[in-house]
Amino acid sequence: SCHSSKQKCMLDIRRTFSSIAEKIFISAPLTNCMYHILDKITPIHETSSGMYAWIAALGHLLVDILIMDSILVFTMMVVTSMLEGRRRKGLSATTTTLWNDIQSNYRATVKASWISSTLMSPVQFLSFRYLPVQMRMLVVNVEDVVWDGVVSYQAHKKSRT
Repeated sequence: SCHSSKQKCMLDIRRTFSSIAEKIFISAPLTNCMYHILDKITPIHETSSGMYAWIAALGHLLVDILIMDSILVFTMMVVTSMLEGRRRKGLSATTTTLWNDIQSNYRATVKASWISSTLMSPVQFLSFRYLPVQMRMLVVNVEDVVWDGVVSYQAHKKSRT
């Protein structure tokens, strides 16, 4: 991480492994489960065609961006903070705590995630529309490299200063 413009940027190994662990054990299974639920509620591939399929894909995309992003930002902030060793130590204004991190960074991080997801939404929309859930997860995992970078940067922005 970079703490000032004059300092070299270095890979934060603890944050990297925390993010990978959170993705493997929390976010990816949760996302996969949600995609299967969405496909059961509003199937896109098996029986749908025409305008219904496009509307269903748009609905899946909106749920993913507006609801899932909000949940995944929260889980990422909690799990990575805990794995990085920044646990709740109290509510003292001078102590960096998990709770304070979430209070001060959550809204801005969700906003950044929505912007990132919106920029990638054409690819994601097409994956919702044309790919089965298993293949869709591959596309989402590639997109998540960018999304995770944006979210991690924003979530840890205040802890760098």
